Amino acid sequence: MTGRFISTFRLTFGLLMLATIAYQAAWLWGSPGFKLLNLFSYFSVLSSLLGCGTLLLTSITMWQPGGARWDWLRGAATVYVVYGGIVHVAFQDGPAAAGHTAPPEIAVILHVVMPVTMLLDWLLDPPNPPMTWKQVLGWMCTPAPYVVYTLVRGALVDWYPHPLLDPSSGTGLAGTAIALGGGASMGAILAVGVAVSGNAVSNRRKHRRPSSVS
Repeated sequence: MTGRFISTFRLTFGLLMLATIAYQAAWLWGSPGFKLLNLFSYFSVLSSLLGCGTLLLTSITMWQPGGARWDWLRGAATVYVVYGGIVHVAFQDGPAAAGHTAPPEIAVILHVVMPVTMLLDWLLDPPNPPMTWKQVLGWMCTPAPYVVYTLVRGALVDWYPHPLLDPSSGTGLAGTAIALGGGASMGAILAVGVAVSGNAVSNRRKHRRPSSVS
C-alpha cells in the first residue's frame, strides 16, 4: 500500500470525523439541559477526538523520518475508538443516553465507520517495529485519569456519562466497581487483540521482503 494512499485515507477520514464531531456539538447546542463539557466527558466522544487527531497528524508525519514513533499513539487511538464504539452500541453511551437526540448518521459515522477505519489503518500500515507488551500495558493504563475525572466530576456536579458509573444509582458502589472492572477487562482484551493483529501483519511483511544481502 503506497504512502500517498494511506496519507489520503487518513486525511479523508480524519476530516470526516472532525466534521461529524463539530456537527454533533452544533446540533445539540441549545437543547434543554445540554452542556458542552458533558458532551466531551463521554469516553466515546473523547476517543473519537483522539482518533481524529491521530489520523490527521499521522497523515503528515508518515512522510517524516522516524514516523514509526507514532505507532504507539495510533494503536492507542485504535483501541479506544473501537472500545468507544462497542460501549456505545452495547450501552447507548453518549448524548442519546442523556435524552439528547441527534441525526442517526452521527452515531453511525463515529461508532461504526470510524472504528472500522481505525482498524483498517492499523492493519494497512502495521507497527514497525512490532509493539511490545510494555507498550500494550501503556494502552491499558492510559484511560485511568479519565476514570478518576469521571468519578470526581460526577460527585461534584451530580452527572455521570452512564448510570452504571454513578455510585448513587440503584446498583451502588458495587455496581460501579463491577462496571469499571468489566470495562477494564474488555479494554485489556482489545489492547492485546490490536497489538497481536498489528504485529502479525508487520512480521508477515518482513518475511515477505527479499533479503538485501547478496
